[in-house]
Amino acid sequence: MYNENDRKKKQKNSKKRKKTRFFFFPFVRESDSKLEKTFAKLLRNDLFLAFVFIIVGLIFNFITGNQNILSIISGILFLIYAVVEFLYFLKRDLISLFKGNIVYAIGSLLLGIFVLINTFVKMMPLNKAIAIWYIYIGLLCLVKSFQLNSLDKKSFTMMLVTSLTTFFLAVVLFINPFKNLLENQVIGVYLILYGLLHANIIVLLRSRARRILEKLNK
Repeated sequence: MYNENDRKKKQKNSKKRKKTRFFFFPFVRESDSKLEKTFAKLLRNDLFLAFVFIIVGLIFNFITGNQNILSIISGILFLIYAVVEFLYFLKRDLISLFKGNIVYAIGSLLLGIFVLINTFVKMMPLNKAIAIWYIYIGLLCLVKSFQLNSLDKKSFTMMLVTSLTTFFLAVVLFINPFKNLLENQVIGVYLILYGLLHANIIVLLRSRARRILEKLNK
């Protein structure tokens, strides 16, 4: 009786673990190599960041009237992006693909600080400050796409499309032709779009991780 109950308990716990791994996709599989697990954990951090962008975008659509609060939230968001890029850089010895991520981290850090300062100094409207960050992200995606070109064509294509889409969004956000919408609503929609694009890339990279790492270590 004890063995039967113990077996059922183990099966139940196993199902819970599987559900948890699926919910926090890209999960770390037990069959993965050490390198794949490291890559998957970094991608998981990045996926959480994509969800944060979507949540912040929703907040922008519901909070109106206080641009200072929205500007501070944006600055903090860019600083978090810098932290995620720095975490990639820390693993550069294991995965050489991340050697340049310190540059991405510093760039996002400086832009985050600029947005926070801009909250009080008002050097430019928030939509233009975020448009500049979008241009920066577009450049990052462009560089990353060419890094992936020799490793995985599908990832290269997706990253390149994301880069061009981000450039387009940056230009439109800078011009802001949606005069009938509040500025924070436009920014919110753009943050949600970027979060969805970012999440799509992360899921793709996780599904192609083994192929990419094998070619990278040849």
